[in-house]
Amino acid sequence: MKPVAQCSSVIIPLFWRWLICIMVIWIAGCTTTPERPPRVALPKPPLDLDAIPDAVPRYEPRTRAGNPPSYEVFGKRYVVLKDSRNFVERGIASIANN
Repeated sequence: MKPVAQCSSVIIPLFWRWLICIMVIWIAGCTTTPERPPRVALPKPPLDLDAIPDAVPRYEPRTRAGNPPSYEVFGKRYVVLKDSRNFVERGIASIANN
């Protein structure tokens, strides 16, 4: 009978150690949460959208800093027009996030 008692005295403390370890990990996992970015409230649209006046185009003078003679985007070179008269662009337009 002594071997059985020795065996059970080793198994019981080992069982409790594992149980305590599992419970500590479980409790730690339940108490930690990932950081979330703060929620930003979106502006509410005005009550009457038809009351907003249409945008009026206006002349913007060329500036040396903002209007280089040419620029490059993704390896393709574009040339800035000196004058926009008689310029017509046709195609399909899209609004993002709609």
